[in-house]
Amino acid sequence: MNSCSGAAKLPIEIWRECWAYSSRSDLKELVQVCRLFNQLGRVSLFSQLSFAGLEIDGLVSSPDSKANVRRLMRTAHRFQALKSDSRACELRSIVQGFSFVGIKDTYYSKNGRFSQWESVHDAFEQSIEAFIALLPHLPHLRVLHLSWLNVDNDIWRTLHELQGLNTLKLQDCRMSCDTMIRMCVETLEITKPIREFESPWLVTLMTLETSRLKSLTLYDDCCTNALLSWLSSQRTYDHLTRLTIFVDGRHNDALFALLRLAPRLLSLCITGWSIISHYPSSLSADIMPHLHSFEGPYFLADLIVPGRPVTEVKAYMWSVTPRIIVGSDTLASVTVSTLSQLSTSARPVRKLTLVCLLSRLELFDAVAGYLPNLRCLDVILDMQDVDESVEEPDMLLLPLDLTRNSLQTVGNGGLPERRSHSLQGIVRRLAVRYTPLPSHLEVLRIGYGPEVSPVVFGADEGHCVERLARAYPCLHEIYLGDLVWRRRGGVWTSAPCVEGLEL
Repeated sequence: MNSCSGAAKLPIEIWRECWAYSSRSDLKELVQVCRLFNQLGRVSLFSQLSFAGLEIDGLVSSPDSKANVRRLMRTAHRFQALKSDSRACELRSIVQGFSFVGIKDTYYSKNGRFSQWESVHDAFEQSIEAFIALLPHLPHLRVLHLSWLNVDNDIWRTLHELQGLNTLKLQDCRMSCDTMIRMCVETLEITKPIREFESPWLVTLMTLETSRLKSLTLYDDCCTNALLSWLSSQRTYDHLTRLTIFVDGRHNDALFALLRLAPRLLSLCITGWSIISHYPSSLSADIMPHLHSFEGPYFLADLIVPGRPVTEVKAYMWSVTPRIIVGSDTLASVTVSTLSQLSTSARPVRKLTLVCLLSRLELFDAVAGYLPNLRCLDVILDMQDVDESVEEPDMLLLPLDLTRNSLQTVGNGGLPERRSHSLQGIVRRLAVRYTPLPSHLEVLRIGYGPEVSPVVFGADEGHCVERLARAYPCLHEIYLGDLVWRRRGGVWTSAPCVEGLEL
């Protein structure tokens, strides 16, 4: 955790350094500079505090378990000092966000206790108690992120007392409280909950005061049918603008009932989509009339996007199960149909992400044809559909704006041959406009998912970027293979692609 001792020493050190070069006539100005630096340094160090937590695997392999105990005890002491020290009043008022990660006990839960567990556990419990006791003394705390904690009744009561708390994020937490104290926040995010029984999560979430909610994120097991039914039975969510929710095939009715209660919803993300089996054939225009961002399965994009002012779409084209059962030609037709539906949005789609897209050229044709106003295209190719053994011609030797007839790859109806291409093959065709992209495209990302090692293009990658830049003058950012290329002025520079393509 960031400590106040470091912030307090900095101005003194600067004072001594400046004193050696200053005369008495500069003293007043020097004091003002030091005070300003002190204030800025404190705000920078203390506006966001965090404790990174511990991993049981690391504790077991650590040669010195006493060092971990000392670290936890120092943390507890710092929490206690920040709470009780009268000189830290200003620091306490600066804190606006706090992130606390507990012990990631995957090893412990699987393999039982190790020899140093008792001492580490006792020290950790003291740090938790000191942390929870500190929270009510942070008057301007707005954001709280808890991970790997057992949220019991005492902790829940403390959270309820934080009147200024706007955002509560619970990740990998175990909920053991059964209190009915109502929680009132603007943003609630629960991801990867650890639950031994359904009832604690259900009881806790059913105490949520929905009138203030602006953003709600519920992942995985906490989204039971009972919870969704309870959420959809509440009054209208007048302030809810962002909803991320896990849904499976048993809970569709409750989901769409919930959507009808959120007239101001701007962003909708639906996960668990691979097992959604039935859904309405249409949605009336008064449901989510202001929606501008959608993420979810392609068939719900077909349902939700038309007629609404959606400008950002992330569509998952299919799951593993139908990918095995349904042929590639059928899936390609479905993709084209989805793109045509996206073109019926009340506003032009500007940002599009397609996950598990077949690596076929006609699908890029459809993107350019149906979404000509696209500014950002992010494509994650379906690795199952690629045959890397197919030898690709050197497209970069061909002139810009060549016709498809020049390569004699025209099939029936003027479409290119219906086969998949490698990532390099697709990019090289895009670079010479053999397959077009939207003419005003600014950002292009194309690759495989994170489970596949980044593709190394080779020596002609820079040439591909140059050809793409000539063909599409608005482009300023291109992600290819293992590099990201950015244009600064008229110069393109590359760097390792650390961001990756995320599913």
